[in-house]
Amino acid sequence: MIEKTGQMLSPCVEVNGQMLPDVSGDEVEAYLLAGALVSPNGRAPDAPTNQPCAQEMPAAPATIRFKG
Repeated sequence: MIEKTGQMLSPCVEVNGQMLPDVSGDEVEAYLLAGALVSPNGRAPDAPTNQPCAQEMPAAPATIRFKG
């Protein structure tokens, strides 16, 4: 990824040769709409566009307790 984008952030999406580093699904959608690469359709997405799908979500982090 560093070789292709010059940075370490992820996810990266390449659209017609244009690299979109560290983008959310909402940002990709906005880019595609702004460039007239897709047309709005009014349907609600059937998957989250700003977070991983439920089965991809990490488990809740362990609680850290400090002695003091």
